[in-house]
Amino acid sequence: MKLKQEQDSKKTIMGMLSFRKGCRTCNQSNGITSFIGDYENNIDYYKSQTDHQVSGEITKSLEKNNINCEFCGERNFDISNIRFDDIEIFKLSEIKNSAKKNNTFVYIYNMTKQNNLGGASIDDVYQDYDQFQQFQLLCREEIQSQINNYPQSNLKHHPDGIFYVCFTGSGSNLRIEKLRYSGFSKEALLNISSNIGKNPFED
Repeated sequence: MKLKQEQDSKKTIMGMLSFRKGCRTCNQSNGITSFIGDYENNIDYYKSQTDHQVSGEITKSLEKNNINCEFCGERNFDISNIRFDDIEIFKLSEIKNSAKKNNTFVYIYNMTKQNNLGGASIDDVYQDYDQFQQFQLLCREEIQSQINNYPQSNLKHHPDGIFYVCFTGSGSNLRIEKLRYSGFSKEALLNISSNIGKNPFED
């Protein structure tokens, strides 16, 4: 995936990715929607991709084209509101309906904070609670493994922040549908994600 202006003018754009980006380093955003022209993939391709996968491709494209934060000069973006030709990539209602139909799991952990005051919420879809408990433990292991691989310098504490992760799957198979994090230190993210799969009424 390359930025539109760097393509051969003879090639035809298959569609446009739109998204917003905020800087995890300085916690600022200009609020403007950005666009990338895709010369290789159409909507059928994006229907098979998760928001998390597309976010990663957008990040790679921004890095390859040396796009930095206009406020602090860093290249450490949180990507959100991803669409292809104005069609949302992350469709939660469809994900939930598919899980109910196919007897699979959805697990969502969402924490937001403003002025250092935060709250968490959980959303899920499951049929067998015992199997779902095991699935949640796998989710926790997966996200903590990813967090451990993030550079410490990319995870900055700010008074406002978000940590949102959506998992789908069954048994030992899972995938991350969507992941956003900003405003939390590495230690804070590890502490927060350690709550995944825990009963809040038990020690």
